[in-house]
Amino acid sequence: MTGDRKVVRLIRVFVSSPGDVAEEREVLEEVVRRINDIDGQEQGVRLELFRWETDVVPCIGPSPQENVDAQTPRFDIYLGIMSTRFGTPTGEHGSGTEKEFRDAVDRWGRTGKPWILFYFDEDPPLPRSTDAIEQYLAVRKFHDELLAMGIIGTFKGVRGSSNGFFEQVDRHLRRILHMWAQGEQETPAPAPDLKPVVPQAYRDWLRARCTEIGCGSIERRPEK
Repeated sequence: MTGDRKVVRLIRVFVSSPGDVAEEREVLEEVVRRINDIDGQEQGVRLELFRWETDVVPCIGPSPQENVDAQTPRFDIYLGIMSTRFGTPTGEHGSGTEKEFRDAVDRWGRTGKPWILFYFDEDPPLPRSTDAIEQYLAVRKFHDELLAMGIIGTFKGVRGSSNGFFEQVDRHLRRILHMWAQGEQETPAPAPDLKPVVPQAYRDWLRARCTEIGCGSIERRPEK
């Protein structure tokens, strides 16, 4: 009977990374399939990946990153991956992955969503060329920035150990779904420090204005 049909909640996972972690991106399909077959059935949820290499339709005109941004649906979980490549610069950002991450953090600051996960390869192949070394240096700087925010995971190898990418992502996604199903938490626990920015022009004006105020201009207000 249609009245007994169980409502399934769709949870989208946006996968963000440069092109040198293709194997890690591929195993995510298996992770999601396993979770949907067991946890998804029990908890009434279904994970769905959004990956640029399979879900973005090529289009003449906009830049590749603009095309990805335009076709990216609203997602619940951001999942970033980096190994040795930082990626190709795009606009104001050092790479498309960096832009996608900062866009996710900005939305988190405004709405409390998405849940942000980021994984760094702790045992990558040694870069040999000058360009590869510069790319890896950018990755490590980005790693340190995210480490200070507290939104970082690391992995060694694609799979085969408790520290493997497959095993960690499988474990973390299951845990997130469990918390959401139990109503314990629906927003990411780790969060960047989103302090308001005071414009430099205002600081300069305030500094100049304060130097013009003499002691004679300060009056003691009567006590109430």
